Amino acid sequence: MNKITKQILFFLVCIGILILFLTSSYLSELNQDEGWYLYASRLVSHGEKPYVDFSYTQGPIMCYVYSLFTPIINNTGILGGRLITSIFGIIATVLCSLFAARCVKKEYRFYAVITTLALCGFNIFYISFTTIVKTYALCACFIMTGFLLLSFIKDNSKKNIIYLITSGICFGLATSVRVSAGIALPIIFCGLLFAELKKENSVFAKIKPALLFTLGAGLTGAIVYLPLYIKSPAAFKFFVFEYHALRSTPTLFTSLAYKIGFLSRFLSGTLIVSAIIVVAIAIGTFKLTEKSKEKCFAFTMACITFVGISLLHLSASFPYDDYQIIIYPLMAAIAAIAVIKLLSSKKQVVAFTYTALILSAIFTLSSPKIQEWFVTRDRIWWPIKEEYPLQTLKKAADKINELKTNNLLLTQDAYLAIETGMVLPENLELGPFSYFPEMPLEKAEELHVLNKAMLVETLQQTDASVVAVSGYGFSIECPDVSPIADDQRQELLDIINSRYKLVDSIPNFGQAYTDLNIYTK
Repeated sequence: MNKITKQILFFLVCIGILILFLTSSYLSELNQDEGWYLYASRLVSHGEKPYVDFSYTQGPIMCYVYSLFTPIINNTGILGGRLITSIFGIIATVLCSLFAARCVKKEYRFYAVITTLALCGFNIFYISFTTIVKTYALCACFIMTGFLLLSFIKDNSKKNIIYLITSGICFGLATSVRVSAGIALPIIFCGLLFAELKKENSVFAKIKPALLFTLGAGLTGAIVYLPLYIKSPAAFKFFVFEYHALRSTPTLFTSLAYKIGFLSRFLSGTLIVSAIIVVAIAIGTFKLTEKSKEKCFAFTMACITFVGISLLHLSASFPYDDYQIIIYPLMAAIAAIAVIKLLSSKKQVVAFTYTALILSAIFTLSSPKIQEWFVTRDRIWWPIKEEYPLQTLKKAADKINELKTNNLLLTQDAYLAIETGMVLPENLELGPFSYFPEMPLEKAEELHVLNKAMLVETLQQTDASVVAVSGYGFSIECPDVSPIADDQRQELLDIINSRYKLVDSIPNFGQAYTDLNIYTK
């Protein structure tokens, strides 16, 4: 493969990735999380703090990072948030390709880059969840940066101090986005200790790399988490740890079914990469030669970390396959590195690169997600969508802005607050996940959520000039995230109907395409 061919191939792959990310950003279905993530970021830009001043269920770093883009999001709404998320998704894709290049021979680095870009950037499962506004893209960026820095570690290099500390910082930041990423910390710490055991150094020299890594991660965690914990320990502990453990499955069979579903959906979304890894394992890819051991430390840690985080996600009561998005770039890099290390000639590596590229392109074009972007289902027919989700959201926002007489919007569809620029009532910052009907009053106030009495009071006394209720409105009770009984939901809607009048109804709105009812006084 000559230089011009390489440049053309690289250009086409990059253009393809960019087109897929931009298309997904505009056409993907709405997700409830997008609204409250961006709303939390807006609150942080106004000086408020997660857990302390409002409820928030993830690590706090995403709030702070996205708060930097609040002026852009205020002007562009959800689409602006998606484009920012896409940038992080693309960066994670680039970082995983650079990591793959670092872990193979110099002569194969270009092919590692192209292969990994294709495996990661031509995957609609990955792209879909790194364009809609969630924590995954940012977390993946920090994880891949951490592993890339680890790949630069060399024996007896003075620069190792910098790489170890900064790598620790990156993994600390990843954990401050999503706590599940924290499993990487003990894995890498133990890996660094084990790597030094065979060396004839002093005890301090043997533990120094692990200590430097821990220093970076520990300081980061302390700086990010400690001030928030000190100011609001109960809310911090609840949302960072307890909230995610409170959901439970009623039977062992149900739990098993959810876990099988998790594996099935994840394998379906990552079929090409999963198949490559299985084949690589089957033919002994991980039997590294003495010559490559030094450069493969980061690769070994990547493999163990991928398994560790995957098992942690699988152990959840309700394991969602999209949790795995934070390590999908890592998975793509592992697949590319494993096969390239196995192959014995440049000709084989080139053939593998083209094969991976073609299979990834075919896999992308065969994704049901692409069809969902453009068409809908009506019994036996597949009509073209007359309006895309973001267009429907914009229409609803325009209608609300036309009707409002103040800036307070009563809704659990938080993306409407982002699109209109309006403010949500206090303690509704988590959107549909703000309602904890059985929680004691004192605890609910401390956690900045609503129990039944508080929600009823809010509905009875709110000064909001507009109320917007979709199929998600007042339909979920937490922490079980279970549906509210129909009669209880109707009681809440009756309060709204007693104070407001229905002025418009927008069909096929938001996540799951429910009806959005708009009320005014």
